[in-house]
Amino acid sequence: MATCSRTMIKVTTKYPLYLGLGLTTLLPVNAFSLTFQQSFTLPLSLEYETNPRLLASNKQSVRRTSLKPAYSIMAIQENNQYSIDLGANIERSSNQSASEDRDDPNITLGWTHDYETGQFGITADFSKQSTRVSEFDETGLVTTDNTRETRSVGANWTTSLSDRYTLDTNAEVTKVEFDSQTGSLNDFDNKAISSQLNYSLSDTVETYVRVSLSRFEPVSTSSTNFRSVDVGSSWDVSEQLAVDGSIGINKTSGADSASGWQAMFNAEYNTARSISTFGLSRSRSPSGQGVINESNQLSAGWTYNLSDIEDLGLDFNYRENLTSNKNDTVRVIANYTRELSRQWDFTLSAQHRNRDDRFSNVSSNSLSATIVYKLPDF
Repeated sequence: MATCSRTMIKVTTKYPLYLGLGLTTLLPVNAFSLTFQQSFTLPLSLEYETNPRLLASNKQSVRRTSLKPAYSIMAIQENNQYSIDLGANIERSSNQSASEDRDDPNITLGWTHDYETGQFGITADFSKQSTRVSEFDETGLVTTDNTRETRSVGANWTTSLSDRYTLDTNAEVTKVEFDSQTGSLNDFDNKAISSQLNYSLSDTVETYVRVSLSRFEPVSTSSTNFRSVDVGSSWDVSEQLAVDGSIGINKTSGADSASGWQAMFNAEYNTARSISTFGLSRSRSPSGQGVINESNQLSAGWTYNLSDIEDLGLDFNYRENLTSNKNDTVRVIANYTRELSRQWDFTLSAQHRNRDDRFSNVSSNSLSATIVYKLPDF
């Protein structure tokens, strides 16, 4: 796994300095110290997939070569942290009608400030992704290999009200656009804010109440307002087992008027050599189909350390999409990873995807080999 280097720089100056590509801050005029953490990875993958578009007939396979460079840097100055994450997905395909060549960038900028009773932070994100991947994950819709472009700006504020009470507030504005070739998908904006009041019953048990508001604005239809209230609790049952669960009600008004319920349950179990996770949820979320999609999900994951340099992993996800374009999807991923040296990793991965829309039941299988170059110290 990639690690980060740390470099201490001491500067004394009477002039303001600026830090970050696109992030600026006026540094103090007296002596100060900066700590930098940075990492770089360069995965190169070869992949074969049997039916990337999940077609019931006229199935087409594809071979892909992909390069996914990723660079992260964080600057820490007293109570402030500034971060930049840069990445790209560069794919070349043997069959353009099944899976197009891609050059998808992503960038995330962040700033957090720690103060005596809490923390405040701002993030900005930009990314591009294939609709063949993004829409299968979010609604089960399978499209041709076009592009989804996402921009978002968010803020979060955490403050301690007393020894037992804390308040977490998050706000985010998201804009999603699809390229002109994607006729079945609609651009949309989503504005959301949520506030969660936490109460610590003990060192291991915490309860909370969460209120959420959002406004979903698709370009093709009228807007929909969404409101929800949840109550929940998290419990560290033991050093190995932690659980978290909540249940609540939601209501929409505007173009989509309905009432419903939502819930989630997550569990994680750790041993000396393995991590096991389990999750159940019922939720509603904005989608590119012009509606707020309701879904039920079940997920499970397992990783096992064969040795200090070898890991096995298995992930399972089932999703039932209940609104527009009703369907069930399944994704199963198995992988083996070996650390070849301090700067090189190797991963072998197999994946199965399935979609059942009541009219057809189609699947795709893929196998990939990935070599990863890491720069842990530079």
